[in-house]
Amino acid sequence: MRDDAFNDLGYVPFDFGEELKKARRELEGRIARYCERNPSKGYREIARAFRISVGTLSAIVSERAPACARSRRGLVKDQP
Repeated sequence: MRDDAFNDLGYVPFDFGEELKKARRELEGRIARYCERNPSKGYREIARAFRISVGTLSAIVSERAPACARSRRGLVKDQP
């Protein structure tokens, strides 16, 4: 796409960066809700299901669902 693709519109229809942040927040919220609803599943199992790393999952859950993160400490170590 050309750098001046929106010049003829007089405005940019949306802020790509802001839309990307909104989408990421929504997806992270879904993952956190899934973790809260499935307390018996470990981080590794959930990370595989969502195709993300355990570290990323841990960061999402600790930020979005702190109570859920506290109850899951040690689950990663216990799984093979």
